[in-house]
Amino acid sequence: MGNSQFIFNAYGFLILGIFLILFNLPVLIVVVCAKKLRNQYGVVIMSLVNGFLSGMTGIAYGVFRLALFGQGRENDMVSLAECMYNPLTFFLLWTFPMIGIGLFINSIDRLLVISFPLSYFNYNTRVVVVLNIVALVVNAGIVFVAVYGTLNGSQAGKMINIFCSHNDLFTVEMFILLASIRCFFATMSVLLMFVVLVLFMKQNKITTKLAFHTEESIQKFKARQMNYTKTMLLSCIATIVLFLIPALFAIVARAGFVNVSGHVSTWTRFISFFDSFNIAFLLFYRQSDIRWRLYRLVNIVTHTHLFNATKIQSTHNEQSAPAATAKGSHSSRRVSSNVAAVGCAREYSVNVV
Repeated sequence: MGNSQFIFNAYGFLILGIFLILFNLPVLIVVVCAKKLRNQYGVVIMSLVNGFLSGMTGIAYGVFRLALFGQGRENDMVSLAECMYNPLTFFLLWTFPMIGIGLFINSIDRLLVISFPLSYFNYNTRVVVVLNIVALVVNAGIVFVAVYGTLNGSQAGKMINIFCSHNDLFTVEMFILLASIRCFFATMSVLLMFVVLVLFMKQNKITTKLAFHTEESIQKFKARQMNYTKTMLLSCIATIVLFLIPALFAIVARAGFVNVSGHVSTWTRFISFFDSFNIAFLLFYRQSDIRWRLYRLVNIVTHTHLFNATKIQSTHNEQSAPAATAKGSHSSRRVSSNVAAVGCAREYSVNVV
């Protein structure tokens, strides 16, 4: 293809980057600024940060490409090492696997809250911190393998196009390995969420009711977590369409089974970018606590009353409030037993800490 396709790709990175920031940054701000939201959505913060970072990288990479076109350097060649040490190359490499890893750890988080609700209630912060650290370590390992393997496995003095696209940068084997890793994490994310769906359908078990309906704070925690789990179940559909299928197509195309141009890695990346929109959009659309705080933020910043945040807050409180009639239907013996059980659990957790 001619230069028109390269220019189209440059504007694609630039425009998608802008929208990634517009979608992810506001949600990220309201989640990080509120302690309650940090505890509840702590794991998905990693995906929001990655979406924002992908947007920043997309804008920078789009400007980089357009600047090279403006200088007439689109056909220049640089060494492989120069491309690999380019910060834009690093961030493009860092953000792409992190999409799948972020989805995977979020599925683990949902599985834990469904399987061990009371323990998750007590150790929520620790779970969030551990999962995020694991995600960073795993992604750093993938990036290290890709960089080290490419620099040491390529011919000395190898020259590639100055745009440093992944299709030119990596060998066929390394490209397929990286795409396969993305597919693996995305597939595991969907499979785990299927397990979560099965467990979610069995939430009427007596053991789960006893774990959740002991006191008001745990009831509200359960209501918020179950609604969040429904949101993440919906996101799996977008993950399959916007992330898993494009990654599989990139593998098939790069392996030579499909006769397509060398721009396939850029095109599949563009499609995968939309999965980062999916997370932020669903959180805004379905989670009223995030939407309420975001509306309040907009009203404060604009010094106007554009959105009726009070109505959303009252609706959210009604949905998360415990049913008083349900509690009154229990006998005094069962209530006292549940309260004692929670007290023992809290005492145990304090001793462990």
